[in-house]
Amino acid sequence: MFRNVLKGCVLLAAIAMLGLSWGSQVFAEEEVTASKINLRDYFPTAYSVLNLRHYSEMVDGENPTPFMQLRAYLGAKWLDEKLDTYLTLGLNKVYETDEFSSNRTVSQRTPEIYAIYSLVDTAMLDLSPRVGVIMPLGSSQVALELGAELASSSSMDTAAGKISFGGVADVYALQHIGSNDTNVSIADEARREHLRETYSLTTTDDGDLSIKEDYARYASKYGIWAKYEPDMIDGLALAVGTAYELSYIPAWEAAGEGEDAVIQKSGYRSSDRVENTFSLSYEITDALSISNSLYYYVDGFYEGKTAPGDTRLLNLAKISYNLF
Repeated sequence: MFRNVLKGCVLLAAIAMLGLSWGSQVFAEEEVTASKINLRDYFPTAYSVLNLRHYSEMVDGENPTPFMQLRAYLGAKWLDEKLDTYLTLGLNKVYETDEFSSNRTVSQRTPEIYAIYSLVDTAMLDLSPRVGVIMPLGSSQVALELGAELASSSSMDTAAGKISFGGVADVYALQHIGSNDTNVSIADEARREHLRETYSLTTTDDGDLSIKEDYARYASKYGIWAKYEPDMIDGLALAVGTAYELSYIPAWEAAGEGEDAVIQKSGYRSSDRVENTFSLSYEITDALSISNSLYYYVDGFYEGKTAPGDTRLLNLAKISYNLF
């Protein structure tokens, strides 16, 4: 009797140990399986980058206007990684005044969605058309962008490090969907008041009439650049570049006299800008990098004016981290 009871206890203990062993194995398998389920299982080419940026800008040598921005990129590549799609989100932290006040405001950066396709990809030449949607935020409007970038680059290794250089040409059209402010300058005060009442327009601080109209903007940008990567410090790079940008937006004018005066579209007006760049960057790891870039802009440099136009000096410090 006692021997039968002992056999039964041993049998129950063996069954219990077998059950525990099987259960732990199943739990371990489930845990491993769960750990393998992540975004890259469904999107192997997905990527995400975080940027922490600090801007400081001076216009015509006046006091700098600083602000900070946290920017996030979430994207994935398709069609053998020829098609790159990504979403850009961000938060801005700006100063309320030109002085360095402790009072700051936080606002959301306008979200953007872009798709870029590598149509031509050779050792020295790249052609990439793109389409983008700039989504509305607050009082802003939806904007659609169609463009293409043609880039050429080459590099060579020297005893002191690697030297790269190249050029880029970028053309695009930006169509705004919604109302945008366009100012029309009218010297005659009586006619300006008549047009203001006829079209229910507002007057700017300079006395111009401000109209709201959808418009398409066309622009092109051409530039050259050079980069040096010294062998003595792995991950360090110094780059310089210059670019010229030409933009066209619709122009409006007042025609006619007295009650016959109307505001009509008179084609497009152009504006240009020269951009000079100097940047220093350092890749700390494959995922973490820091950089500081100095931009010098001159508006209207090639428009035939007696003065070169407005000048802007922008310093951008950036920390980037690749999440995956």
